[in-house]
Amino acid sequence: MPTISWSEEDILRGTLVTPGWYLVEITAMFDKSSKAGDSMNTIVDFKIHRNESGDEKFSNVPIRIWLSEKAPGLWKSFLGAFGLTMNPKGGSLDLEPARFKGKKCYVMVTNEPFESRLTNKIQDYRPVSAE
Repeated sequence: MPTISWSEEDILRGTLVTPGWYLVEITAMFDKSSKAGDSMNTIVDFKIHRNESGDEKFSNVPIRIWLSEKAPGLWKSFLGAFGLTMNPKGGSLDLEPARFKGKKCYVMVTNEPFESRLTNKIQDYRPVSAE
């Protein structure tokens, strides 16, 4: 039999969070080639601090998102939560991961099915100042 090991984060990753707004912090951000190899995805790892009422029941639960360079419109809400805007006429932004690590925002967490089980998904973002 194989030996398995896990971390506290591994166990928390399987926690289904009650839908709602949560204060989160970016713990990691990195780029990875898409499965097809024709574009880059930016992977962002968040850690929950508390819900908007101050309840810390889901504190430290990690949530991961994937943002694709092929779908820049989906970046709008994410970037807006950090005070960045996308010029509707076009443009570019430096998305250096170090610029985002440790930053906080609020996210709307929902539960959606994935491979026959419910998982946590981020549906929207808002800045911390929007309290």
